[in-house]
Amino acid sequence: MPVEVRPQEGLSAARLVLCLAGLVLLAGCGGKSSDWSDAQCRRQAGAIVAHGRSILVHYDGKTVYPADVALLLLKGSLERYDKGTCRDELLGETLRRQLSARKRASLLALLPRPTENRFRAALAATSE
Repeated sequence: MPVEVRPQEGLSAARLVLCLAGLVLLAGCGGKSSDWSDAQCRRQAGAIVAHGRSILVHYDGKTVYPADVALLLLKGSLERYDKGTCRDELLGETLRRQLSARKRASLLALLPRPTENRFRAALAATSE
């Protein structure tokens, strides 16, 4: 039994172009609009420092879980902080406020080079 195929009504070339243009515009809206509020950035900076503190606790021998867990949590928090387009100054201020100079130095010595450099950039964006 043959099937009859009828042409689509109402979908002219002009409408198709308008629909595609609309999709392109909407896709562009999702670009860099993930800027966080100052409060969100502060919370995330606090989480980063808390994970850093966990790394220090591990290396002081005061816990049994592997330091890798705290390091992975720190790296994930730092990635979210950067995706939120938070300021380096805020992270640097939080590091200085919540960790003594001695603890900051110990933490920097334990971090992988890229993470250490990221922390140093944040600290350099602030004054002692």
